[in-house]
Amino acid sequence: MSRQPDQANKTKTTYKGTRKRLRLLFFVLTCYFVWAGATMLDQQKKTQAHATQLVELQKTLENEQRLNGELKHEIKRLNDPEYIGQIARRDQNMYLPGETSINVTGNEP
Repeated sequence: MSRQPDQANKTKTTYKGTRKRLRLLFFVLTCYFVWAGATMLDQQKKTQAHATQLVELQKTLENEQRLNGELKHEIKRLNDPEYIGQIARRDQNMYLPGETSINVTGNEP
């Protein structure tokens, strides 16, 4: 009969050591998951900020490409002598020799 109480004490002390190790393990795991969660949230915020910046830069790029296309088209037109003549007539009131200027004023009835 004296053996049974000794076995009970041994199992109790074994469980005490196991409980301490489990508590330590859970504490370490909790610390790790808190750190990992904080890191993940920080990375999500940075990713979202970069995504917003990317959208803005893409809009700016599209506008600049559109403007670049318009300017290239204008350069091609300015290399055309006929277009230069139209601009000179319209903006500077310049005409070729022999041309007569007709100015229309007022509204027709």
